[in-house]
This record gives sequence, C-alpha cells and structure tokens, in this order.
Amino acid sequence: IGNHVLSSGSRVGNGLTSVTAQELGLPKGIAVAASLIDAHAGGLGVIGADARGSKLPCENMPITSRLALICGTSSCHMGVTGLALTNSLDDLAKLYLATVQAIALGTRHILETMQNAGHQINTLFMCGGLSKNLLFVQMHSDISG
Repeated sequence: IGNHVLSSGSRVGNGLTSVTAQELGLPKGIAVAASLIDAHAGGLGVIGADARGSKLPCENMPITSRLALICGTSSCHMGVTGLALTNSLDDLAKLYLATVQAIALGTRHILETMQNAGHQINTLFMCGGLSKNLLFVQMHSDISG
C-alpha cells in the first residue's frame, strides 16, 4: 500500500495514465485525487451540517456539541450475548431487537464516556441506511436520551 499519506482531495501523481484512461473511457492526464472513506465523509457531512433555523439543541452551539452516528456497513459497535440461534421467526425478531438495542447501548456508553471526559454533546446526527430504520432511530432516542 505504501506509506505516503495525502489529505483528502489532494492531487495524486500526474493524472490518469494512458492505460487506465483507456479502460475507463476518460481523458489521459485527468486529475486524480485522494479519496475519503464513505463513513468519514458521512461523519464530516453530518457534523458540519448547517443547523441554523432547525430548532435543534445544537443550533447555537459549537460544532463540538454534535456526535455523528454512521449507520451503515461502517457501524462498528455492537454485541449480543445470551440468545440461542434457532430457526423460528420469533427468535429472529428477538435477536434483531436485541442487536438494535445493543448498538444503541453502545452509543450511550460512547456518549457517557465523552461527557465524563468533559465533552458537551447535545445532538446525535445519523446518516446511512439504518438511519431510515424507525426502530433503530427510536431505540437510539430512547436509550441515549
């Protein structure tokens, strides 16, 4: 992979090579820039959202009062124990609910840890596919306060 790190959006090399340009149907030499992982881009986008006129708790607060929850394939805190896996629909529904609740409890733990360290988080922004799941959103609201 290498060890040369660039900031997102920085120009990479001298543009698209002849071979790659031909494969992609693009002009040779077209600018190529360092990318950003989708979860990081989502985090920047929701944290930096313009909250003016939104009547959210963070409206007139510094950007540091916000926390982004990336709710997609990049969600990375969860844990479920004590459930047996069977093939019944009821057990699958219980496992799903327990998983959603475990993720929300993990989020609450992160919020509490940050607040105990002196951060003043008052707004949780969500983005990604799971942010459209009403149960996921409601569990986060109920559990994280």
